[in-house]
Amino acid sequence: MGRYDVTEGALSGFYAEASARIGRAETDFRTSDIRYNGWNVNFESSSMYCGLHLGIGYVWKATEKASIDFSAKILWTGLEGDELTVYQDRVDFKDSDSLRARLGGRFVFAANQNVSMYVGAYWEHEFDGEAQATVNGHRLSPPSLRGDTGIGEFGLSVMPSLALPVSFDLGVQGYTGKREGISGNIRMSLAF
Repeated sequence: MGRYDVTEGALSGFYAEASARIGRAETDFRTSDIRYNGWNVNFESSSMYCGLHLGIGYVWKATEKASIDFSAKILWTGLEGDELTVYQDRVDFKDSDSLRARLGGRFVFAANQNVSMYVGAYWEHEFDGEAQATVNGHRLSPPSLRGDTGIGEFGLSVMPSLALPVSFDLGVQGYTGKREGISGNIRMSLAF
């Protein structure tokens, strides 16, 4: 991940950021609630994923302790397909992609040098987000996440010591619209 902040001149407050990630998504599903001819449903799946994001923004300092971060981002995630067997049926998940645009802002209030609180609101549009699969060669009706979602967030950032460039972020997000639900995060950051 990288970020460049403009700190001087007429463009002071603007920033640009980008990130890349790669990993593995693993699923191990087992249940005795669903049975067919004496077989319990169970399967394991493992797929590589990768993602990129590009963003620009502007941080407006309202007061010494309060600021608003306006941002626009493009986010892409790709998930590799997988083949597995469920009830002796061959299930083939195709590669899937997600392309989203996000606009919004975050209000940040610094209680002191070590602790700040934030609240944010964003609008997100999913351009793609369709997952395709076949069972024994027959195509399933693909679920889609295409559409708009509203996102609200609330959190707390803590820097235990000004001498160490380590900070912790605790947050919760709520989603409404195409995607609905609640998520939380705990993040540790090291700045250099």
